[in-house]
This record gives sequence, structure tokens and C-alpha cells, in this order.
Amino acid sequence: MFLSPAFAREYLADGGAVFMVARDAAADAAQSAMLLPSGQLLLLLDAHTYQQLGVVGEKFGRAAPATCRPSRGQKYVVTLDLTSPAFAGEGASAFRDRVRQSLSSKLEDLDMLVCAYNARGSARTMLFGDDDTVPRTRVELNAEMTTLSEVFLPKFYAFYAQLGGKEERGEHDGDTLRTSLQEAYDWLALVACRLTDLLQRRKPEEYVSTFTGVPDSFECEAGSDVSTVRWRGLLAAPFCATVVEKVQRAVKNGELPWGAVTVWGFPDVFVSWLQPGKTKSKKGKSELQRREHGYLGNGSNNYTLLILPNEEYFMLQALGPHDATA
Repeated sequence: MFLSPAFAREYLADGGAVFMVARDAAADAAQSAMLLPSGQLLLLLDAHTYQQLGVVGEKFGRAAPATCRPSRGQKYVVTLDLTSPAFAGEGASAFRDRVRQSLSSKLEDLDMLVCAYNARGSARTMLFGDDDTVPRTRVELNAEMTTLSEVFLPKFYAFYAQLGGKEERGEHDGDTLRTSLQEAYDWLALVACRLTDLLQRRKPEEYVSTFTGVPDSFECEAGSDVSTVRWRGLLAAPFCATVVEKVQRAVKNGELPWGAVTVWGFPDVFVSWLQPGKTKSKKGKSELQRREHGYLGNGSNNYTLLILPNEEYFMLQALGPHDATA
């Protein structure tokens, strides 16, 4: 379907974008694929399929330290630009036919999550045309709302307003900021996991856990309510951007004292994020490169935005010893 010229002209031309990730295809145990909104189809292939395909790619697993890389079963990431003339052109293409034949014989069927957006950033319906026999299910993105009552609500806005309003920074302010952000991150995790007992500061059974999640840096208001809205599925970048903008607007207008947006990425996608690379373009600017994602390197495919008044925000992300970030 993705290698059809009609698909590229219909969904990728004129500013359109398609998002696709494979489902239940572990990057360390299976071959996989994903489609980026730029029109690049990424294939994660084993050595045999990579050699049969005959397209130059990159070794997968470079983000992990050399001592942890597997000596066998090397995999490769191949990038196919579906907007190029070879795939989007109307005429015959021997290269496209060879790639299609090789993949159809070497790759097993994949369960995929797919969504499409037009140039205005609005979701659109996908018609499969000649591939109408492909089994598929329409998934609606319905919000699930939950309110947690009688909790101790941290006054994030007051703490960071006071910290940021200092005319001179003390030598311990940096440590204070880092400690507060760790506590805020832990507290938001309690909300995400709906751990009401800890949010209400009921003493947990010590045999099970000694973690209390109390954010000591912040003044908290007892007997408060906190509401969450959760979506599950393939949430594309335009959808996430809309959610963030609405939360920002609500905080700026005083409807909310603060807000937080947490995004959990799919654990088995083999690339994620864009960050400045080491190489530079002809104009002297650092080119953006994809960050490799795996269980040893950059394994936490999640982030949280803590949004405060006065257009301030913090981006929180858990990082391990082998993770890289811009």
C-alpha cells in the first residue's frame, strides 16, 4: 500500500502527512517498519533481508554501548523516501518494483496503527482502494476523564514564581530547582497511575513500599481535586500539539493554576524524536537527525510538560546512563 504511487500522491503530496507504527513488533526480536510524517518509510531488517533488498542503510543498535551490542543478529535501518520520483512518479520504476517484490517475499505481515492528516493539520479518512481486502479496524480516539478527590495538591505555580522572581540566584538555587522538578515528576506519576492512597497521604504498607511521593518542596492544599483526561492509541503530532495549546491557553487565561501533559511513546518503535546532529548543512546549521530508540539506549520514550502561568514550562523526561538528549 505505502509503495503505491497513488498513495504518495493522495496522502503525502501538498503538505499532507501519514503516521504509521508497527504494533507488537519488538525491535530487538522482529523486523519492523514505521512511516514518518516527512514521507520516509523506515524498515528495520535482519541481515539476510537487508542483503536481499540491496538498499544502503544504517546499522541499528549504535545507541547502546559497544560492550552491550549483540555480536550476532545485526539489524539495519533502511530509509525509503516515498515522496521521491522513484515511488511517487506515475511512470514505471524498476527500483520500486524490486523493492516491493523483495519486501513482499521477505517481510511477514505486520499489525499497524495508521492515521493521516491534511495540509491544514486536520485528520482525514484513508481509502485503501485496490488494497480494500486488507483487514482493518477503525479506532476512535475517545477521551477518558477521571477526577481524583480529597488529594493534596501542590502549588507548583507559587513555588516557581517565587524561585524565578529572585533578583540574585543563590548557590543552592540550582539544587533546589532540580530537587523540586524530581518531586514534581514523581507526584505527576502518582496522578498518571491513579494512586489515590498516596495522593491522599495515606500511609502505605511498609512491607510493600516505603515510597510516599510527598513533594516536600511545595506547599500543598489539602482536600483538593485533580482531573485527568486520557487518550489511548496513535496520537499524531498535530493532535498532541492541539492538546498542549489548549492547556497553555487555559493556564494563561487563569482557568487553571497549572497544567501538565504527559505523552507515553510506543515502547517498540525503533526511532523517535529529532535532535541536532553532529553534521552540518551547507548553510552551517546542524542537521536534524533521528534519535535511535531501543531497550538499552534512549529506552524511555516518554515526556511530561509542566505548564505554568506567564508562558513558562518545564519539560521532564527520565533518562538512563546510555540515553542522549538535545
